[in-house]
Amino acid sequence: ASDTMNIIMGSGNTTATFRNDGGMTLPYQPSFSVKLTTSINEATGNNQIANNWTTLHNTGGHFSTSTGRFTAPIAGRYMFGWNVMHRGTPSGDYHIKIFKNGSDYARANQTSDGSVWNNVTLVVVVNMTASDYVTFGVYSNASSTNIAAYAGEYTTAHGHLLG
Repeated sequence: ASDTMNIIMGSGNTTATFRNDGGMTLPYQPSFSVKLTTSINEATGNNQIANNWTTLHNTGGHFSTSTGRFTAPIAGRYMFGWNVMHRGTPSGDYHIKIFKNGSDYARANQTSDGSVWNNVTLVVVVNMTASDYVTFGVYSNASSTNIAAYAGEYTTAHGHLLG
């Protein structure tokens, strides 16, 4: 009698675990949710946010908090979301971006007047092959852009394998 039942594929990897309490674990069903732990200032231009992340959850461990990179373990469609609170000084155009394999993939923009905090959100579905990666970043034509962390409540990112 066991408390779990595992499904093991030909490669020897456990692809699903069913528990006696009705719960199920899918190690190849990656999902993560992270938050910015420290407010940061970004210079003019494209900036990928590489560190200052802490995880809320990181199923499968495919998001690296030291590089800000999610690496797809398997091919599929993934949904990513990126929410940023920011203020540019002086006022100017501001974009939040999702990069796939180091190149621009999607963006959402907003013009900032430089005096108030602004919030911008981007959600996108990305077709990925195994080992493709996604990072999160910003672009601003202001000389300095502050990205707010404030206890990690204002700047967050997430990603999930849809199938």
